[in-house]
Amino acid sequence: MRVRNLSNSTISLFEYEIEREPWFYEFDRNTVLFPGQRLDSYLQRRPSSGNAFTRSWGQPDSSLSDEAGAVTLRNPHGAPVVCSAWGGEACPDV
Repeated sequence: MRVRNLSNSTISLFEYEIEREPWFYEFDRNTVLFPGQRLDSYLQRRPSSGNAFTRSWGQPDSSLSDEAGAVTLRNPHGAPVVCSAWGGEACPDV
């Protein structure tokens, strides 16, 4: 999953989370993106990229099925910001 800052301002992702039921990944207070920067998040163990903008959920293998699924970015209040779904799975209202 990729989070990209498309704004002209620096943003903090502190307490935002990426959710793939039943798992989620909450960003820490040091997660800041400058304009145009992106952060890649992997369900499985962290790839050896040496990139500070790569996070891992630490799962032993991927839980994203090719058949159906949904991934949601939620704000600190738990409200969905953006979602991507496939294979007939539904996203929450954004």
